[in-house]
Amino acid sequence: MKKIRNLLFLMSVMLFILIHINAKISLYNDKKNSDKKKYAKRIKSNKSREISILLKKLKNDKIINSKDENLLLIGNKNGLYLSDFKDRHFINIWKGGEVRKIIKTGYGYFLLTSKGIVFSENLKDFKFKNKGIYEKNLISYTNNTKKVIKVVEEVKDIKIDINNNSNLAACSKNYIYYSLNRGEQWKCLKNPAWVSGLKSVSLYTDRDIYIVVSHSVKGLFIKNLNRRSDWVNLTNAEIFSNTDEISDLIITKENNNHYLYCSLNFNPAIYRINLRTYKWEKIMHFNGRFDLIEGLFIHNDLIYFSTIKGIIRLNLTGSIRHHYFDLNNLVNYFTYFKKEKIESLFLSQGNTTHLNLNNLWLIRKDRENKGAVSQYKGIYINTDNLLKDHNIDKYIKLLKDLKLNMIVTDMKDDFGNLRFEPKGEYLKKFNFTKRVINIDKLIKKCRENNIYLAARIVLFKDRCLYKHNNNEFALKDIYTKQGWMPYVKNGDGSYNYKDEYWVDPFSEKVWEYNIEVSKELISRGFNEIQFDYIRFPTDGDNIGEYYSEYRTEGMNKESAIESFLNFAKENITVPISVDIYGANGWYRSGCVTGQDVDMIKNYVDIICPMYYPSHFKDDFLNYHPFDLRPYRIYFYGSLRNYYIAESQLIVRPWIQAFKLNVKYDNQFFSENYILNQIKGCEDSINQGYAFWNASGNYKYIKFLKDLNKEM
Repeated sequence: MKKIRNLLFLMSVMLFILIHINAKISLYNDKKNSDKKKYAKRIKSNKSREISILLKKLKNDKIINSKDENLLLIGNKNGLYLSDFKDRHFINIWKGGEVRKIIKTGYGYFLLTSKGIVFSENLKDFKFKNKGIYEKNLISYTNNTKKVIKVVEEVKDIKIDINNNSNLAACSKNYIYYSLNRGEQWKCLKNPAWVSGLKSVSLYTDRDIYIVVSHSVKGLFIKNLNRRSDWVNLTNAEIFSNTDEISDLIITKENNNHYLYCSLNFNPAIYRINLRTYKWEKIMHFNGRFDLIEGLFIHNDLIYFSTIKGIIRLNLTGSIRHHYFDLNNLVNYFTYFKKEKIESLFLSQGNTTHLNLNNLWLIRKDRENKGAVSQYKGIYINTDNLLKDHNIDKYIKLLKDLKLNMIVTDMKDDFGNLRFEPKGEYLKKFNFTKRVINIDKLIKKCRENNIYLAARIVLFKDRCLYKHNNNEFALKDIYTKQGWMPYVKNGDGSYNYKDEYWVDPFSEKVWEYNIEVSKELISRGFNEIQFDYIRFPTDGDNIGEYYSEYRTEGMNKESAIESFLNFAKENITVPISVDIYGANGWYRSGCVTGQDVDMIKNYVDIICPMYYPSHFKDDFLNYHPFDLRPYRIYFYGSLRNYYIAESQLIVRPWIQAFKLNVKYDNQFFSENYILNQIKGCEDSINQGYAFWNASGNYKYIKFLKDLNKEM
């Protein structure tokens, strides 16, 4: 009986405790729900406050007044947002793609989007206006199934004729388009520069219709559309250098004269030219400062544009003065509350456009960063130097001494040899292994010493795969129909063939093989996959004498590279880096290689430009003080590459740790030559770098050990 009483007492105590705990939980949940409601209310209040602050600022700056209705449109990666300032929030009214520019005409709105040109008469109904704009073919390759996808080539710019809003002009990086019927049909004009890199376009009517276009390398061109005339180059060599980029164009009409305003990137300035007299005039210049000037807009003698430091408003009358136009409240509203980034902004009141800003990726505060990936500094090691275990220890000690933390080594070398013993059956059947290293031991030692390990994969230069199955995957010679190889023709008519074997970048089987190599290396423990020779061949007197058996109709070199990168992105689970020529990181043009940073940025995490001073012409950036030329190349090159990629990539340059027998190297190669490259990287974007010496002999950088001690 006593045991039963004790048991009942214990049960009552436990019941009391459970009731108490449940009450506490209930109170906690009530408080939590209450906090959620309060938080949601506070967020809603903050949203309303941010828009109220913006509205008040616009009124104080006399950009809008209180009488007419206001319309604010915001474009970003998720579409188009609308606010009339009344309900204090934004409505997503179109979700068909990224909206990069918004233009209003008397008959509706044009949107420049990632899917081409879109038109809306009423901001309710939207339709594409891409008839006549070039469509490129891309390949989607999944489970041995190939699918051709037609994609409108990215349109870079669109403008309206200020004298006749039925006339429009647009451009991609390859083509110029114009429409005389409100965008219903686009006609294509040849690129006056003949190479990729068109940046901006504009047009105007002055009896005849004129179209103006800028190229990122070749300058400024004008053409009369009513006459069968050639393009005329308007570039003034005394004003523009070959390192400038004409980024945007806008035409105004003043006292019956048409003026063209041009903005320059990298060497930031604004000029204008009288389109009747062709006389140039400088409007403003940021002396000694690297910057970008994008998205020109002129209204009431004020010119607005985007820069790295923010939106600038410049007064064009009287003494020309500029100040920063603060859009932080609006930028913060989208980036904090909506987790979305603003790309374009349009503000009108009644029938008047008061603000039209684009390229706002320049001013956003939350730069896309790849975190720790930007902190690596290392060396390339030829795999032959890692065959013996004691050499692995030697290089790890070198890294420790020099305070470096990354190794890049060949896992598929310049001849296509696999430098590791594969475990997967797919790779084993090719039998391409040669002089393999113990990668498991290398990976283990790197992990123990906190060293980041990148696998270099030489992609489309591949002797092993070239010769496989009777040259099945080789680029073919147009005359012999056999495997193509580059040669140099001698004076006596004989040929010297270069030791280069190129497989076909259009072949999905070539893609598949290289991705299988990558996937096995990832499974074994590599931290990064780095693609080198991700391009078409560039050398040889017979460079135009090869063809592809695998090219799909409508595809070009760049679409082959883009399709491969898309395939790689879908299958690789670690950061992807690519090596590119220094010139392709410096200019907005892929030229003959297919290496276009503007495209590559959409698929990879890191880009590694080879800005070796020895590889540029001796007069390139070679001015007093002459020994600082390597610094200039890496400082400006890193910045240019970073911003051409719209700050979406880590830029990790290769640093020249070798000497070539060229004029500049013979005169200046030294420890300072290398140190100036490092400082150029660190003083610009500071996202890491790697030293290149093909033989793995790093005697030229051992001075860093003593330098680190001093620090």
